[in-house]
Amino acid sequence: MSFVQSILRDGYPLGRICRIPITVNPSLIPIALILVAGIARGLEFGWASVPIAIVMVLTVFGSILVHELGHSLTARYFGIETRTINLHLFGGVAQIVREPSRPIEEFLIAAAGPMVSLMLAGLFALAFVPVGLFAGDTEVLQYVATPLIGGIAANVILGVFNLMPGFPMDGGRILRAYLWYRWDDRARATHTAATGGEIFGYALIAFGLFRLITLLDIGGVFTILVASFIVMLAKNEKRRAHALSWAASIERDGPNSPWMQESVRQGDPDSTCVEYVVRYPDGREVVFTREQRL
Repeated sequence: MSFVQSILRDGYPLGRICRIPITVNPSLIPIALILVAGIARGLEFGWASVPIAIVMVLTVFGSILVHELGHSLTARYFGIETRTINLHLFGGVAQIVREPSRPIEEFLIAAAGPMVSLMLAGLFALAFVPVGLFAGDTEVLQYVATPLIGGIAANVILGVFNLMPGFPMDGGRILRAYLWYRWDDRARATHTAATGGEIFGYALIAFGLFRLITLLDIGGVFTILVASFIVMLAKNEKRRAHALSWAASIERDGPNSPWMQESVRQGDPDSTCVEYVVRYPDGREVVFTREQRL
């Protein structure tokens, strides 16, 4: 199993929400500790800085969990269950048991996550109003308001970032749903959305390098890691789209598929067998032999 697959699939069970198993990948622990340390260092609340930083980090990952629940519960509406929601180094993923069968299902399931995140940002903003009214300009206001502001920022970033039009972000899935509907070709739509994800990922790598080299910002390292993760997932999805296109073509057209080439066995002109050479997208060839009836 690859490093990426390990991050996406492996995790320790936390429990269930709405009958959906929740797991945490070990990769989440170091990034959580780094975030707590970084946030606490930036706060000026004395002894309270670390507890407030912990609350803020829990708010971030709790928001990611709710984001994934938005996907999962919308998928359930269409009869698609979720194996697990796994929180990991780069965020979270809802592992559904099957892909949507219609573009509208894909669109609504993908859009549910960002919409939930933006709604959460609104709820945090609403909660901030009474705190400001009743707490006044006191330490209590600062202690309570800081995590609320963090929740607003985290969910706005989570919602907007995921709307970027490139796979594996939700925006890429929304784009795939639209192109799938327009072209009636899921594999082609997937390839286009995944290409968008690759372009976005490489642009993000360039931004991370700029932060690291020009601004001397160590946060650029994490940006590069996230971007590399996006590029790897996009490339994997493109390969999967090629495979699906190949399989659909073979099933639909048989020997007439553009993925196959027919030739009589060389050196045996009287042979009753015909070889079908299946050409994979990566250049590999597999030969199938079928006996011809004369």
